[in-house]
Amino acid sequence: MSEAAAATAVNTGVNAAPDAGEQVTGVEKASDAGGQTQEQAKETPEQRRARFDALIGEGGEFADLYREERQKAVNGGIARGKAALEKTMKAQQSVLDLLMARYGAKDLAQLKESINADADWWQSYATSRGISEQQAREQIALQAEMDAMKRQSDAEEGERRYRAQMEAWGQQAQEVQAVYPEFDLRAAMQSEDFKSMLRIGVNMRTAYEVVNMTAIKTAVAERATKDAEARLAASIRANGTRPVEGATSGQPGSTVKSDPSKMTKDEMNDIMARVARGERVSFG
Repeated sequence: MSEAAAATAVNTGVNAAPDAGEQVTGVEKASDAGGQTQEQAKETPEQRRARFDALIGEGGEFADLYREERQKAVNGGIARGKAALEKTMKAQQSVLDLLMARYGAKDLAQLKESINADADWWQSYATSRGISEQQAREQIALQAEMDAMKRQSDAEEGERRYRAQMEAWGQQAQEVQAVYPEFDLRAAMQSEDFKSMLRIGVNMRTAYEVVNMTAIKTAVAERATKDAEARLAASIRANGTRPVEGATSGQPGSTVKSDPSKMTKDEMNDIMARVARGERVSFG
């Protein structure tokens, strides 16, 4: 934008239009952005995953931010569970403190005995419900039994869910091992990060990949190198035993010394070269 145009814009309160050069720069930036978007749109899921891994992996541009956000999520889940438990226990303790103060009890056993011996309270409770004191005691005993059964049922349901979770994790462990043969669930469970992610519902493969990203990349590179070396060795062996093109079973044969152990190194090399050419060699 020229100085004159800028001054006019300031004086009149109107935004001045950019110079032609600025317009060209803006178009170029938009074009570059569009080109990047098109290139990203052409990426396969595997390429996008690789690009994402490069950004959050060790030394990646967003590695530190990713670890920070992951830790926040893990800590948040633990903190919420702990806070809920502490709130419930605090509320229950306040009620128990009032009851113990009312009856002068020092522990729960004394409190229970004192309540059972409180004839005035039982009579008041029975009268308010139009039943006898005996019926009131039976009613409360029945309710206590039902509450105990519910707690047992809840505990059994919790056990069922726990077993189901263990089975699910066992299945997931097999799936992870199918992809990463070096995976060991017992060893993986030594990581607090790994366990924390499993507890909040993260899939086991994802948790393993996040915690062991660097080791996984190293293992993959090593396997790729070994596979390439094995293929090269197999190719060399195949080429070494393949008959020379044009050689036939009619190739003249020859007989050499009957005792190969007495041959010189040069003689052995000569025989190997003749065999490679397709010549039949026998020991006579």
